[in-house]
Amino acid sequence: MRQAIQAQRALLQPVEAAAFAVLIDRLFAFARTFGLANPDTTAATGFYRQALKDIPADLVAKAVERVCRGWKWGHKIPLPADLYGAVSDELTRRKKELAQLEQALLRLPRPEAEKERVGAGQIRALRLHLEHFANAHRMPGVSARPPQART
Repeated sequence: MRQAIQAQRALLQPVEAAAFAVLIDRLFAFARTFGLANPDTTAATGFYRQALKDIPADLVAKAVERVCRGWKWGHKIPLPADLYGAVSDELTRRKKELAQLEQALLRLPRPEAEKERVGAGQIRALRLHLEHFANAHRMPGVSARPPQART
């Protein structure tokens, strides 16, 4: 289960800046090729990066591909929202799957070795601490020892 969670988290790792620059350059090449508005690519990359910063590299690549393949809105360059919209359903699905895996892990019974247990040594130390506290604060008759059962 933990491996599945790690794998799902890996699918949600945001794109790194260098990879993003390469991927978004494909969008700008598309825009230049078809005579779409030619923005200042340095400034535009910053806006696209800010809007798409939480998207993994494979989904950024899919977004660019899908938008370029289906672009039909005249001579304007696709906006960051167009790219985000092209993969938002898949991004949401990945996040939901991770949340479901994490919830399933919480419901699994933990092995005995992982369960929190209070050891005999900890109990003895607590009793000594309580007795010391009771003596220090002049609380006669207060004991950390459980009462003896009556017979």
